[in-house]
This record gives sequence, structure tokens and C-alpha cells, in this order.
Amino acid sequence: LRRMEEALVPLVQARDLEIEARGPRHPYVATCSYEIGFCYDSLRRYDEAVEHFTVAHELHREHFGEEDATTGVMAMRLGDALNGAGRYDDALAAFSSAARAALSANDAMEVKVLTARAHLGLDDPAAARDVLAPAFDEQRADLRIAAGLFRFAGRVLGDVYTALGDEQA
Repeated sequence: LRRMEEALVPLVQARDLEIEARGPRHPYVATCSYEIGFCYDSLRRYDEAVEHFTVAHELHREHFGEEDATTGVMAMRLGDALNGAGRYDDALAAFSSAARAALSANDAMEVKVLTARAHLGLDDPAAARDVLAPAFDEQRADLRIAAGLFRFAGRVLGDVYTALGDEQA
């Protein structure tokens, strides 16, 4: 955690330099704000994390659109910080924004997990189940397929090493 605190100083300086050089609405300001928010989130200083993730998300969305994957990741991180701050309704709105983005399968699953956690924070376990159970079942099937492929790849790699000889293994 001490390293996160130490990282804040140059990150804030970098953000301020970007604002001075390129203006307060530049995408680089979004990147710096995201990293500052990440540090505050890691330190569990959620209100400060929310402040910086909000700036990052708004600027990135302004430049790259709502459906951009990075915009979605920024919305997901914003929602997670809002969860940490106990602002569950706002977190759900951020997760809805993240869900509209073209996220990777892992990020999409993380959005659903965080959304379910926000529903639990609102004392709505049925809504949490409705969000998470179908995603869990879908991921379980994907994991079975991936595990089978991984085992097959391991056998083929073993055959490759055998063909190369023991000195290559």
C-alpha cells in the first residue's frame, strides 16, 4: 500500500502536466485519472477513487464512445469503487454502462459479479442471483471446453518435446 501512496505524487504531476499541455478534456488526462483512481481504490479510499474514475470514464467515453472496451473497463472500475463507497445504486448504473461496452469475456463476467455484489448491498439477493447464476453456468461450460483443450494442448506439447529429444524439454 505504501507504494500506491508513493505512486500518487508522480501520477498527479503527470495529470497536471497533461492538463497544462493538452487541456483538461484530452484522453491522456483520462488515462492519468484512471491510474490515480486505481491507486486510491487499492488504498480503499473509495470516494477519491470514484472522483478520478468518474473523470476517466467521462473523458474516455467522450472521445471513444460508450461501446469502446476501455470505456467499459473504466465504467467497471468506477462501479467497483462506488460499491466500495456503499453507493450501490450508482454502482449499478456504472455496471450497466460497462455491460454495454465490447468487453472481453473475463471483463463481462467481472461486471456481472460486481453487479451482483451491488444488488446484495441493496438487500436484493434475488436480483443478484438473476444476474450472476446464468453467467456462472455459461462460464462453467466455457471452462470445461477450455480445460479439455488445455489437456489436449499438453499432450501435443509432450509429443513435441519427445520428438525434439529430452535435452529440449
